Amino acid sequence: MKKNCVFVFTVLVFFLILTSGSVLSQDNYRQGNDKIIAEIGDTKIMLSEFNEIMKRVPSQFKSRLSTFEGKKELLSQLIEIKLFAKQARDIKIDKNPEVKIKLKESKDQILAMEYIEHLKNEIKLKDEELKNYYEKNKNRYYQQEEINVSHILVKTKKEANEIQKELKQGRDFAQLAREHSTCPSKNNGGNLGWFGHGKMVPEFDKAAFDLKKGEISDSVKTNFGYHIIRVEGIKNAGQMSFADVKEKLIKQLTEEKAEVVIADSKAELNKKFNVKIFEDVLK
Repeated sequence: MKKNCVFVFTVLVFFLILTSGSVLSQDNYRQGNDKIIAEIGDTKIMLSEFNEIMKRVPSQFKSRLSTFEGKKELLSQLIEIKLFAKQARDIKIDKNPEVKIKLKESKDQILAMEYIEHLKNEIKLKDEELKNYYEKNKNRYYQQEEINVSHILVKTKKEANEIQKELKQGRDFAQLAREHSTCPSKNNGGNLGWFGHGKMVPEFDKAAFDLKKGEISDSVKTNFGYHIIRVEGIKNAGQMSFADVKEKLIKQLTEEKAEVVIADSKAELNKKFNVKIFEDVLK
């Protein structure tokens, strides 16, 4: 839970910085008693710039940024954007025609994100590595039983019985759902998609999982009304194969490696651009 909270905060701060383009673009912005709080090569981050971003933080995060550690975290992310933008320029990402189109405003932020994408794209995963990870973590990739269901929801049993008669006469289930169902799913022909046990109310859940593929239920009463259920597909419980989860593994391991690569790059760029932080100004 704690990790999730940190992630949310990080995304929030990055968004605040991203939407403060007019402030961040003013590298030489300094008025009156303004102070420097960090230097990245010849680029300076001013206290006024930092405070402007602080003002944009929603109230639920104010207490976090009122602490010295919170301010340091915000400054660290601001420095990260400046660092990655500088490196993006050094390796000519800003010369990419597609990137140029985006660089009308918030240049540092756009370049920083493009550099992060560049780092991610450099990550190459071999099948052997993916298979080894799969074998060591097979227990994470177990498919629970799921079904794909369509239904028609009406207010009374009489309506449900009439629809049942039409179905027996050969009427199309999806068309009847569009004509009669009171559920928003009627726009999809009554389809509710895939779900596992416990996702629906008990009466609906039991009736649906008792059906075979293609079977249609009798009317099922719930607090919502009367349902006529048809099972469109079934995924049996069991171990998912490597082929089933390969794309998921690629995404997962790429994200995990990206965290390390991004952190390592930031550390290298701190040295390359001679980053200096004046923490006393933050206090």
